[in-house]
Amino acid sequence: MSTIQQRLQQLLNKAKTAKHPELELSIGQLKDTFEPGVTFSHFQTLSELISATPSITYNTSHIITYIYANGVRSRHQVGATPVFQRKVLLDSFVFQCVERQLYIKAKLSAEIPETAHSKKPVLVRLLQRQHCSASEFTIDLSKTVSGKTKVKACENAPIFEVELEVNDFNTKPAKILQKLSSLLGTYDTNGAKINLTFQ
Repeated sequence: MSTIQQRLQQLLNKAKTAKHPELELSIGQLKDTFEPGVTFSHFQTLSELISATPSITYNTSHIITYIYANGVRSRHQVGATPVFQRKVLLDSFVFQCVERQLYIKAKLSAEIPETAHSKKPVLVRLLQRQHCSASEFTIDLSKTVSGKTKVKACENAPIFEVELEVNDFNTKPAKILQKLSSLLGTYDTNGAKINLTFQ
């Protein structure tokens, strides 16, 4: 088992005993800190592939997330009851896909339910999300804008986020990396299959 697989296994083991766990892997770049997001071309290719594959069930939604100074966040979606929760980071690590020159952040959090309140948010996130859920994994493709208000958020450039959430904590780390590879792309520009390297 590789070092990356060992670290993933540690997160899986912790998730089994945590309350309200969420284990997700986000694709992005490593600058001073990890910054989620891929190019529009990468995002669009994945979106079109999902839409064109009959065996994949997905839905598209528009979500508003308000983040408050005390760490509580509320998620609002048409046709659904608002959800208030506090996301607490339990463990994380960042690794690289060498061939794609992209970084992945594996993050285990606890999503603790909170009561509703009417305090003024410090950040607003607007998401247009393509959501694909199965027994082992959930894939979220989100076009996201953020700002201090909804108006300010709409003035900012979008980030194209790709996230893989692990639903079954008995999933083998090798299978997680295999699923992640499919989101990163396993063919080169000439159509030849390549094996991705994680470190």
